[in-house]
Amino acid sequence: MWLAEIEALLPTIVVSVQDSSGRDILEAEVTIDGVVRDVGSGKAVEIEPGLHRIEAKTMQGSAVESAVIREGERARIIRLVVAVPPPIPKPVEPPQPNMTFRVLAIGSLATSAVATGFFVGFAAVGLADRDRFGCAKSCGPSQYSQVSNELLAADVMLAVAGVTLAAGVVFWLLSRPSSCAQSSALVRW
Repeated sequence: MWLAEIEALLPTIVVSVQDSSGRDILEAEVTIDGVVRDVGSGKAVEIEPGLHRIEAKTMQGSAVESAVIREGERARIIRLVVAVPPPIPKPVEPPQPNMTFRVLAIGSLATSAVATGFFVGFAAVGLADRDRFGCAKSCGPSQYSQVSNELLAADVMLAVAGVTLAAGVVFWLLSRPSSCAQSSALVRW
C-alpha cells in the first residue's frame, strides 16, 4: 500500500515539441537537466519534484523551458515551441517588357518619321511647283495635274505619318510591363 502512495506523489510530465505553427515536431532530441530522455511517444515520464531544465533540439532550432515540478502532479504538459524561421522568399525579377510590341513600336515610330520626311518633301515640291507654274491663278492641265499629284502625295504621307505615330504609341504602351504584374510582384515580396 505504501508503494501506491509513493507512486501517487511522484510527478510525471509529458513533453510536447512543436513548431511555431503548432505542428508536432517528431525528430527532436529532448533533454531533462542535460540527460537525453525518450519522450517522443507522448507518454508521461516520471521525474523528481523540483526545478528542471527541459530542452528540445531539432533541425530547425531549439527551445528551452525551466519548470518547477511539484509532488503529485500527473501528466503535466510541457510544451516546447521551436521558432521556425520563415522561408526565404525568392527574389522577384521585375517584369520584362514585351519585346514583340517593343519592336513594333520602334518600327512604327521610325515609319512615322520617314513618312513625315516624305510629307515635308512632297509638300515643298508641290508648293514650289504651284508657284513656279503659276497655278494659284491659272495653269495648264498637265502642270495642274503634276502639282495636284505632288500635294496629294504629301497628304497621303501626312496620313501615314499620323497613323504610324499613333500605332507606335499604342505598341509602346503595350510593350511596357502591366501595372498589375508590378503590383503583384510587390505583394509577393
